[in-house]
Amino acid sequence: MKSTGRSRKIFHFAEYAVLRMLSVFLGMIPERLIYAIARIIGMFSWHCLRIRRNVTMTNLLHALGNESSEEELEKIAREAYINIGMTFIEALLLPKLKKRILEIVDMSDAGLMTRIIEKGRGLIIISCHFGSWELNGTSIAALGIPFTVVVKSQSNPYVDSYINRNREMIGMDVISRGASTKKIVRALRERGIVALISDQDAGNKGVFVSFFGRMASTPRGAAQLALKYETPMIV
Repeated sequence: MKSTGRSRKIFHFAEYAVLRMLSVFLGMIPERLIYAIARIIGMFSWHCLRIRRNVTMTNLLHALGNESSEEELEKIAREAYINIGMTFIEALLLPKLKKRILEIVDMSDAGLMTRIIEKGRGLIIISCHFGSWELNGTSIAALGIPFTVVVKSQSNPYVDSYINRNREMIGMDVISRGASTKKIVRALRERGIVALISDQDAGNKGVFVSFFGRMASTPRGAAQLALKYETPMIV
């Protein structure tokens, strides 16, 4: 057991070291080239690593199989992997992108959020793993609104700490999923925004709702908080 634990720690540290070197390298090259590299990472994951590829295609068949060809579904899946590659790169470069974030992200519809906050109330935002979820959070923090994000911890503690430090450097407060709700309640009472990513399987603890014709377990935490503390909620 000790040997296994030591081996895992060495692997985690090596993974973290590679991530840090990649981050330094990306910080030295033009932004256009960074996104080209991100696309290559996404394509490599799709064609070579094939991580969860069968799951991705099965879900797309269930959701869109009646209206899209297999070629169209594969293109959607491939672009999804590319998007994840880009988001992964953006998570490493949040401090670098911070200065230009309001140029990169269109925040012209942020008025609803600011009006709610100006009324002296907190706000709960529910989002999903689509688009550029890291930049979305960064752009809200850039508006000067207290912003707290509830995140799932990464299996590698070194990587988890590094990514969360990047988030905190650009103005986010980070709460690990499963932590005490007192921190969330405090953020809401201080007229802040609390964001939760609520699109992953919640198991037996979730609420089962129809999603593309199939029953899917959906996290109930955000709705429970909104009801209990009478807090506005935006999806």
